[in-house]
Amino acid sequence: MKNTKTKGFTLIELIVVIAIIGVLAAILVPSMIGYIRKAKRTSDINSGKNIFNSAMAVLTEDGDGQKSFFKAKENGDPISKNDSNGDPYSIIVIATLSGATSNNTQYNWTSGNMYANDFCDCLNNEMDFSGNKIKIDIKYQPKDFNGELTRWFLCARQDTGEMEVWTGTDLSEPNFRVYPDSFY
Repeated sequence: MKNTKTKGFTLIELIVVIAIIGVLAAILVPSMIGYIRKAKRTSDINSGKNIFNSAMAVLTEDGDGQKSFFKAKENGDPISKNDSNGDPYSIIVIATLSGATSNNTQYNWTSGNMYANDFCDCLNNEMDFSGNKIKIDIKYQPKDFNGELTRWFLCARQDTGEMEVWTGTDLSEPNFRVYPDSFY
């Protein structure tokens, strides 16, 4: 008699391997989602830092931009916020920029009040927004926030004059500070 044993895996062996792969996937997928969210948040913080650095360059290199920034800060409407310790302070919106991922969006800094026009023009030149070539998308969306973050806000603290970069929705005031000291 010949031995007619065929080569291959049994059905039980295949089911065990598939079950092991399923368990590993169930463990890894949530942690990978966490890494993706953290990477998006880090990307937005870096974008906020680049916005901050460009605005600082305008303040140090362009006299008209600097005058416009401080006039906008002095005459803007204050918005109440809390710092990392929970202490209240006020910010003035100097300029806004769309951070939406839509292809139909204009990507230029616009003034948060009528006094910031020169500053916005200088900032657009500094960041090379000529021809809407550059866009800075907002990638991170907090889990517990109702709405979609679609706008960058460049603000000045009313008490110290320090600049801050925030994100928010198109129809609202700034919601989350991105740079410096992210509350995101």
